[in-house]
Amino acid sequence: MHIEIKHSGLDPDQNEVVHLLWTGGWDSSFRLLQLLTMYRLKVQPYYIIDPDRENLFYELRSMQTIRKNISDTFSNLSENLLPTFFVDLQNIPLDNEIIKSLNRIREANPLGEQYDWLSSFVSAYNIKDLEISLEKGGHGIFNFLRKKFIYIQENGLGFFRLDPKCKDSDEYRVFHNFRFPLMETTKLDMERISSIL
Repeated sequence: MHIEIKHSGLDPDQNEVVHLLWTGGWDSSFRLLQLLTMYRLKVQPYYIIDPDRENLFYELRSMQTIRKNISDTFSNLSENLLPTFFVDLQNIPLDNEIIKSLNRIREANPLGEQYDWLSSFVSAYNIKDLEISLEKGGHGIFNFLRKKFIYIQENGLGFFRLDPKCKDSDEYRVFHNFRFPLMETTKLDMERISSIL
């Protein structure tokens, strides 16, 4: 199967859309459909192309299939799903200050290498409030951050983010451009909500 990847430009008015890291997996696809069908919002998906990623082809194919299903099933909403913004991993300049902060965090807490380039990506591309769909119970590495999260409701959406009171911390430097809408949502919760979408 051929999968066409178009490297599109960013929407200049970022306030009109929800920015979502979309991998084609269960959690981020659930969030995508929730934003489109429950909240009737425009969604700008992002995908980082890592040629060494084992699931690369399957994720791209899954996103293509989901996009087609949305167009077929929710034709009135499909225009709210903007073209996916693809960026090649090697085109993300690593931010030295973010890397220093991550290295200090890793002295006491496990944290995957993907945050080196994810945090550098949102910084380099000036993306504010990129949603990451980490579900409750699935990412124990974030337990060390929970004390620094606050829950916010904004324009009808609820999500967790780093407390601005922590703005001088390494954690804030790394994660302040992200929001986490599913931190208190389990996969069972998602299944239940999906049944009424």
